Amino acid sequence: MGYIFPGGAKAGILNKSVEGSWQLINLQTDIREKGPVANDIFCLFLDHGDNLWDDRYAYVVVPGADASQTAEFASHNDIVVLSNTRSLQSVMDTGTGIVYAAMYAGGELRLSDSLSIASETPVMLLVRLDTSTGSVSEIVASDPSRNSSALHLTVRSAGSSRTYDVALPQDELGGSSIKVL
Repeated sequence: MGYIFPGGAKAGILNKSVEGSWQLINLQTDIREKGPVANDIFCLFLDHGDNLWDDRYAYVVVPGADASQTAEFASHNDIVVLSNTRSLQSVMDTGTGIVYAAMYAGGELRLSDSLSIASETPVMLLVRLDTSTGSVSEIVASDPSRNSSALHLTVRSAGSSRTYDVALPQDELGGSSIKVL
């Protein structure tokens, strides 16, 4: 697996054994292993130094890549960071037109000067843009916190807007993704 740090980073690696409970970090009711489990883990970490306030960093994970494949990917990386703030983290793969966004509060995801998606609540979004027209062709959304029962999205494009009101999955399906468009 390869890691690319577009803005540079001081990274470290740990391999160690840890113990914990999946039930303590995941609120789903269908977890079979309710007690503590122990396993060896690989941990890549970023050394932020002493000034941790409002620090920003970004990295790209390249699954299944060795060192030369990672270097090749980095030399023509199509991943662009659209936003990296406390309330919105989003990236776009300009080659495929796919945008991933984590909105931690209601707000607006600006995809271009004339295209945006607004949400009144926190939401995770996967957006597919038509690479020939730049318009939104698909939206998939979820609320991993499971705090919302509905989602209200507004897509604004070149002077027009369209609103989507979507009921979100609940109970054991809470937090799962739903196709909006």
